[in-house]
Formats: sequence, structure tokens, C-alpha cells
Amino acid sequence: MSEQNPPREPVVSVPAFCPNQDCRYHDRRIAGSANWSIRFGAFRTLSRGLIQRFRCRECGKTCSTQTFSVHYWTHSTTDFRTFENQLTSASGLRQIGRMNRQSYRVVKNRTHRLARQYLTLFSHALEGHTFSEYVTIHGMHSILRSQYFPVTINILVGFTSQACYGFNMVITRRTGSISRSQREIRRTIESVWRSRRRSAENGTRQLFTDLLPQIERAIARTRLWYVISDAKKEHVRALKRIPVIRAALEKQRIRHSRITDRARHSIYCYNRLFSADYIDREIRKDMGDHAKESVKYAREINCALERLVIKLGSHTFTKPHRITGKVDTSDEPRHAEVARLTSTPIVASYDLWLYTHRHVFSHLPEEASEMDWIRTIWKRTETNPPIIDLKTGEMKRKGQPKEKRFARHLFV
Repeated sequence: MSEQNPPREPVVSVPAFCPNQDCRYHDRRIAGSANWSIRFGAFRTLSRGLIQRFRCRECGKTCSTQTFSVHYWTHSTTDFRTFENQLTSASGLRQIGRMNRQSYRVVKNRTHRLARQYLTLFSHALEGHTFSEYVTIHGMHSILRSQYFPVTINILVGFTSQACYGFNMVITRRTGSISRSQREIRRTIESVWRSRRRSAENGTRQLFTDLLPQIERAIARTRLWYVISDAKKEHVRALKRIPVIRAALEKQRIRHSRITDRARHSIYCYNRLFSADYIDREIRKDMGDHAKESVKYAREINCALERLVIKLGSHTFTKPHRITGKVDTSDEPRHAEVARLTSTPIVASYDLWLYTHRHVFSHLPEEASEMDWIRTIWKRTETNPPIIDLKTGEMKRKGQPKEKRFARHLFV
């Protein structure tokens, strides 16, 4: 989005729901149609001035307008629209901190918050959604910390819209042509830690399992539904391991179209993997930790997933479907609009609140909250490989990646 556009929503001025999860007014729908809160004084802050407080008539829980703001528990206000543009323009976190005069911890905290905003938008967009197009599965390769920890990013992309429907990241084993010394280093690392077997295949299977309700509705709506991928055997095995998809493949309700590299790069054949190549280019172009031969590689898998969901969310919900060269792109359809992800009023409201209103995990739709890729990124449950001393072959006592302490309100 262009910087000249004004913010789409003013600051939060009224309480949206009761923050007590055991209260019936914790539900936005019930709280929106009832007079559940009363004014309960105010307090003044140095950063934001006078803040109005409220109290719930039902349970007595107190809150303020800051409770429902994306800037909750912060002492400074961040322009998340500009912050998102910096994250998706190949800038490093410390580089963003220098530009905004913020510390590294503040930049990471704002990244956590913006990622959860996009996860909420994804969850409501996918709730009850039916695929209106074919899908392309892409296994993008990158690294985590070093070449000895390669990762595969499985992304499900719309064939026509190029919108992202979901993704996950799995750590795989380093393969290919390596020297004898590199093989010794790999053996030393694997004596302490080793990636799971068939991790790339399991990642693809989990992604399709998460989106199984949307796939079943697409099968019921059309006679034949296509899944397009490259010629990797992992995709074939992953689809056959899901009973519903395996039965649909046998009944010719789903057809898995595999594109070989020769047909993919032939000038005489239309590239049916254009969506996969396009999203791959966008990620490597706009994210420094996935650019080839980069020194900005990711060091912590949960942070890498959060930055990636911001990039894919921005690509899906805010970027025009086609760049026409016009200065004003407000009338151009977005990738999500072409994919019909924003057809419901609730998605439009959450899209309006993207940079202002705080969202909580307990408000995610039931169908989407059970998706493994959304729950994993929101709760930061991925495990990092340990840092190993290559001289002794043991884990280092200091400097190991570990989960920092986060305030409870970030996980509610």
C-alpha cells in the first residue's frame, strides 16, 4: 500500500469485549449487542495521555481502551503500516531498529504482534471457505542458521489468484554433494541432534490436513479438482497418506498434476507452476533471510515463521493482484479478493482493524484454530536445533536458542 493513504481505522475508543475468558461477554458477538460495560475512572500516561477505564457489569473485570489496542502493554506507538513495509523490503531486524530508533527487543515484539494480526485475518478468511480455483503446492528451500540446517517451506498457493492459503516450515537433513570435511561436521551434528525422517513429506501432509474441510467443499462443488506440483515424490506420498484425498484420487474427483522440470522451463509449454515460481520470487526478493547467498539468514525458526506470515499475509491481503503501473492502486483487486477470501463482512472488518485492534487466540474460529500451521506460529511451539561445539561434539552451554518469556496477554 502506498504511504500517502491515511490509516484505515482510528485508534480504539470503546471496549470490544470482556477480557475475562470465563465471562459470556468475552464473545465479540454477544458483547456487541449488549451494554455490558460501564465507565470506571481513568488514568494518565506519559506516552498516550488520558486513558479511559471500564468495568464489566457481569463479572466485574476491569479494562481500558488500551486493552483492545494492538499497542497493549507498550510505551511507544509504532506505525505498523510502515513497519510492515520495512519487514517486507529485505531489511534486517537490527536495520529496522536503527531506522526507527528502537531496540532489537522492541522490533521483535512488534513482529510478534503484527504476525498475530495476520494470523487472525487468515483464520477468519479460511473459515467456511470453499476453494474457487485449483491450488499449487510449492516446496521452497532455505536455511536456518547454517547450511547444515536446511528447511523446506511448504506453501499452498492459488493457481489463478496467487493467494496464499497456508504454509509451514520443516527442518530437513543436508544432502547433495558435500566434501569430506563437511560430511564430518554433519556427522558431529547428527550425533547430538537429527531432523525427523520424511520431514518434507510430513509437512506437506500436515498442510493438506489443515485445509481438508476447504478441500472437501471444493470436491463437492466441482466434478474434478486439480492439485498441481512439481515432480517430487514427497508430494505424491503425502497426498496418498490422507484417506479423504486418497479416496478422491481413486475416484477421479481430484487429479494430481505433476510438472517435470523440462516441461516447466520449456518455451513451448505454458508454465502451470507459475504461481509457485511467482511466490518463490516474491519471498526471495522481499525477505533477506531467504535470499540466496545472503548473510541475513534466519537464526530462530519461530521468528522466521512470524516474518514469513507477515510477508505472505501482506502479499495476499494488501498487494494488488496485478501491477499495472498506476500510482493509485486502491481500485485494483487484491490477491485475496480474486481468491474470494474477503467475501464475508467479518473478514472485511478484521482487515479494517489490521493495524489497530488487538486480537486474541480465543476469538479464532473453531475450524481455523485447529489448523496446525496457525496454532504453531501463534503459540511459537516449533523447536530449534541446538548449537553444537564442532571441536568437542557437545552442545554449548551458553547461547542456545530458547523460548523467551512472553506476557500472558500475547497468548490468550
